[in-house]
Amino acid sequence: MGAQSAADPNDRRALELAEQGNGLLGIGRPDDAWRCFEEAVSLGSPCAPAHNGLGVIESARGNVHAAISHFRAALNDDPFSAGVASNLGYALAETGDLVAAVEHLQRAISLEPRNPRHYRLLLLIAPETLEAGQLDTLEQLSHDTFRLSKQERIELHFALGRTFDRKGRIDEAFAQFVLGNQEKRTDVAYDEERTLRFMASLPKILRSEFLDELRGCGNTSRRPIFIFGMPRSGSTLVEHILAAHPDVIGAGELGIFSKLANELPPIRATTPAETVKSSIGDLGRRYLAETESLSHGSPHVVDKTLLNFVLAPLINAALPNARLIYVRRDPVDTCWSCYTTLCSDNLAFTWDLGELGRYYRAHETLMETWKSILPRDRFLEVRYEDVVENLEAEARRLVAFCGLPWVPQCLDFHSGEGTVRTASLGQVRRPIYRDAIGSANRYRKHAHVLIAALQTPT
Repeated sequence: MGAQSAADPNDRRALELAEQGNGLLGIGRPDDAWRCFEEAVSLGSPCAPAHNGLGVIESARGNVHAAISHFRAALNDDPFSAGVASNLGYALAETGDLVAAVEHLQRAISLEPRNPRHYRLLLLIAPETLEAGQLDTLEQLSHDTFRLSKQERIELHFALGRTFDRKGRIDEAFAQFVLGNQEKRTDVAYDEERTLRFMASLPKILRSEFLDELRGCGNTSRRPIFIFGMPRSGSTLVEHILAAHPDVIGAGELGIFSKLANELPPIRATTPAETVKSSIGDLGRRYLAETESLSHGSPHVVDKTLLNFVLAPLINAALPNARLIYVRRDPVDTCWSCYTTLCSDNLAFTWDLGELGRYYRAHETLMETWKSILPRDRFLEVRYEDVVENLEAEARRLVAFCGLPWVPQCLDFHSGEGTVRTASLGQVRRPIYRDAIGSANRYRKHAHVLIAALQTPT
């Protein structure tokens, strides 16, 4: 807490509530944590942990500007908190304020030079701003890892991997990525067999005959635009091309549709047809209700929840006028980019090259089925490489597919003021670039496990 005193009873109570909130947040109870943080703030005492906790929750909910307000309040209460400075810096980067983001991340590094997280975030946002001395410090930490926590070691390995990659030290970079992924993989109980079996079963459930029976039961709103595919496939680029249009809001990765779909009552062979239709219709209505506030009056809202590809036919049944955009990229480049990025915990298949390759193959097989049954005027496949090589033609195709008039600002997507929520948020603020095409080629000698997995039939 820095210089903050806990002598006052309110101060002590605020700190107790903040600690309780952080404990609840750590066990996955953000709503209960929120109540603790709010009560702590209501006491009127300076309490950086409470404001920081509120900022973390708002950020997780996609409310980046609200998160920034809380992080600023936390930093005002405790100007020497490196963690808060780091959180604020990353949130500012998501809004496009890269200058202020770098300033706060550099501040975090100066306050806490042995915390690898600050370096990793800065490497994601503006790697050119890391100074030679800071890179030396980062490399020295690799000789002192026994003093670091497990999470700090994971952060260090990914940061060093990116650093060595930029220096062309490919073997050393690969070794660091392996260490980081191995440590991360032990944190999760990813059941590969169950996951692949579930994906393989979906075409038998969401078969074309079943979907034909659901025609007409969904909500006819044209507001939603869904973008999905594998992580690191170029989906953020596509989202920002569309979000540059004045009639479109980019809402990022919402996760709402799958949450609502999981709440549906079980559908069995004996379930009456009218009951099924009612459930699917309700699914569409509930999705629209939960995303209403995100539109801000705009005719269209983009939902870039990547793993929605699994439920594409169900989305079409519940929201038959929604546009579905599937973004794909070279398989090796896609998987390699996943492996060299510290992905979120819901992407547990990304931390092992074999598991990653097999998941990609299962996703590809599933998408081939969906392409054969989804209406052609509601489903569009976009190749990342095509967008990079011919931006205007692909941007016009995207805009036309969504039923929108062409506007030139869709070519100036990198100048937009919208929030960017992606591991490549520094890159998407740049004009179109070709560096990522063939990015895995330098690692081909290390990629044999991945390539073999990609070739394994599912």
